[in-house]
Amino acid sequence: MSSRQEALFERYRARSLERIRKLSFWLSSLGDGGDAAKALRDVARELHTLKGDSAVVGVERVSEIAHLAEEILLHAKAEDAGSVQIATGVVRAALSAVDANLKAEDPSEKEEQEMLQEIVGMLQGALPGLKDRASAPASLQGEGRATPVPPPEPSKASAPAPAEVKAPVTSSRQLYMSVRSSTVDELCDSVNDFTTDFRALVASLKRLSLDGAALGSLREAAGRQSVNEAADRCLTKLDQLSSHAWALRLVPVAPVLEELAPYVKDLAASQGKRVRVITTGQGAEVERGILEELREPLLHLVRNAADHGVEPAAERGAKSVEAVIELGARQAGAHLVLTVSDDGRGVDVAAVRAAAVERLNMSPEAVAKLTEHEVSNLLFVPGFTTRKSASTTSGRGVGLDVVRGRVDALGGQISVTSTQGSGTRFELSVPSTVGKERAFVVACGEALYALPSVQTLEVVHLKDFPLETSAGEDRLRVRGETIPLRSLSGVLREPSSGSSSRAAIVQGARHRWAFVLPELVGEFELVRRPVDSMVSRFGHIAASATLDDGRLVLILAVNGLVRLAEVGSARAPSAPRGRTRKQILAVDDSATVLDVVSEILADAGYEVVKANNGQEALASIEANQPDLVLSDVEMPIMGGFELLERIRARWPHLPVVMLTTRGGADDRRRALTLGANAYLVKSAFEETLLVDAVRRFFPATP
Repeated sequence: MSSRQEALFERYRARSLERIRKLSFWLSSLGDGGDAAKALRDVARELHTLKGDSAVVGVERVSEIAHLAEEILLHAKAEDAGSVQIATGVVRAALSAVDANLKAEDPSEKEEQEMLQEIVGMLQGALPGLKDRASAPASLQGEGRATPVPPPEPSKASAPAPAEVKAPVTSSRQLYMSVRSSTVDELCDSVNDFTTDFRALVASLKRLSLDGAALGSLREAAGRQSVNEAADRCLTKLDQLSSHAWALRLVPVAPVLEELAPYVKDLAASQGKRVRVITTGQGAEVERGILEELREPLLHLVRNAADHGVEPAAERGAKSVEAVIELGARQAGAHLVLTVSDDGRGVDVAAVRAAAVERLNMSPEAVAKLTEHEVSNLLFVPGFTTRKSASTTSGRGVGLDVVRGRVDALGGQISVTSTQGSGTRFELSVPSTVGKERAFVVACGEALYALPSVQTLEVVHLKDFPLETSAGEDRLRVRGETIPLRSLSGVLREPSSGSSSRAAIVQGARHRWAFVLPELVGEFELVRRPVDSMVSRFGHIAASATLDDGRLVLILAVNGLVRLAEVGSARAPSAPRGRTRKQILAVDDSATVLDVVSEILADAGYEVVKANNGQEALASIEANQPDLVLSDVEMPIMGGFELLERIRARWPHLPVVMLTTRGGADDRRRALTLGANAYLVKSAFEETLLVDAVRRFFPATP
């Protein structure tokens, strides 16, 4: 295949995958109301286009499948619900197979072609039955006497069984994207304007350089002024050019929401629930990279709505048997707002309070003082769930914490509102573009940090507002509101560069916070770059950037920064007065391992406290405030990974060393991702390794 043919095929592939996505959404929406006859004709027309496109590029099997699918839909009678259901079922299965084929690394492989041939046979088998049903009298159809259409034989290409509903995936081979012609025109115009001005600037510089010796001081000054003006014009044009180029990265959000709709319906159907999915948001756009980052959070939220939110028909009471899940998108200034809502049971506040006591070891008194908004925020705590047992889709306490982590990393916010018995609504707000953004850059010692301007409500002079102290906490009173005040250098654990006169006010998940700024370098437009995963996992670093002079800047994630400030008083627990040696909390369900570890560490000069599982360990941390935790992974009641999540949520700087028999790369990666400081394998265990690992954090006290 020549490079020209390959490029043509890749364009065909991208367009066909987009067309199949739309067709699958339309087919899944049939029966949700509206003109079914028109919808069938529209789908048939799109299939006709797919057939023609496939024939042109020589993908004959796909062309044949599109032709047969078109025939099947044209013979389905809109007034016969059974006919429509049969037709849309086999066509969706066929499109699913074509989708998988086009996403394959080599669609021409023999195995892929055999799969398509199976689909051709399935469609050919379904067509006669539909023709007979279409010609049968309506009365006979109503009595169910028409010739039934046999269901498609199970194959690789068949739609997944309800018990194993698969989430939509994105093809890594989609190399082309649709761009509005007006955007390309604007970009080209900007390039031409910039080129003209830049050439003029270069010519002026050359003249000034060649003739500088002969110019008088007055003429030389005039020449320099002319060059400066030309340079300013070039910078302005360059900014316009850059803006138009970045606009090419914007993509519509609606296709992703429509792609999720069939998945939600199938997932609900696998649990015996009837769901109608409504998508809104035509016209909403976001940077392509952001949309990719949002796919997983959206998947978690729609799964949560179908599994947790929507009740079975028998439990919906006076509400319609058919539940409604709405996926929406809208632009709000420089932000994209996404919503996932359902009209289901709503958040059971009492169940969440009970789970907070059981799973988060919160006292009943503390839980009782929480507002409903604070109770709802507990849903985002890692490992938190109200389910007593796990299902294939939820109940393991993962999901919503992943959503918040991803949204935080994008510099966004997430909130949840719920009315028990009426439904739940999740709202995500993220910047529409994060490739470039304005930010306040500050110097903390030798390091530079940036607070995104879009998330900074205002920068104030401390002298203009009164400072109050309550329960040992500093607060700034700004226009009638008292706002917690923290030192940015202190929260980041960076050396202070002296006194500061200004503070930045930001919006946290629950309320506003003020951070005393160290030396303010200035406000800049930064080009974001990803940071290493070992840095981003701490939650308060979102990206990096470089100033014009080459200095590195770490861009802060505001929500992560606020959480770091909130747990500031519960960083690494301080040792009780009177303790003369560093205390190690050893956690293992094996008494033998605990005895061996205790003897080794005691001989090395450390005090050792023992716990048999994660729950005992959490209680021990509260009571004894150890200096380091040494934990096994596999334990009853609460394992090591869950313990690690709980520790990081409350004591983010308490050192944790994992000691386990599980030496696989995946387990190591998971431990590091969750925040482990070291990972030791028992099979390779040596006494010196354990002592050296502990001494990395502090020396023993004799």
